[in-house]
Amino acid sequence: MNIKSVLLSATVCAFLGACTMQKNTSDQSMNACNTSAAITKTLTDQKGTIVKDEKSGRYALRVVTPGTIDEVSMYLICNPDSSLTKEGNMATLSGNVRASKQMSNMGGLTYYDFEVTKGQ
Repeated sequence: MNIKSVLLSATVCAFLGACTMQKNTSDQSMNACNTSAAITKTLTDQKGTIVKDEKSGRYALRVVTPGTIDEVSMYLICNPDSSLTKEGNMATLSGNVRASKQMSNMGGLTYYDFEVTKGQ
């Protein structure tokens, strides 16, 4: 094995190791909610669609504001049970809403942390 092969192998291993470490870090906090933030509102029987948010990797209740085409609220579900992890299902949920640490990079999309107290 020549020096170029050794350096290439070391670089690839270092890169993959960093990716694995980053993934493990995000897996540990996947369902973490911003419990230090105050409850900003309470939702009662909010209808929406269960989705897995690509940016955060968390399940959410996606709610489109009626009368708009691009105003979307993503309520990131804190510690979802198995009934809230079926993408595409319609759900009616109630619970406490807090500001989320997840930031949007699109206008019209707002993230919240959502502690479900009742749902179907």
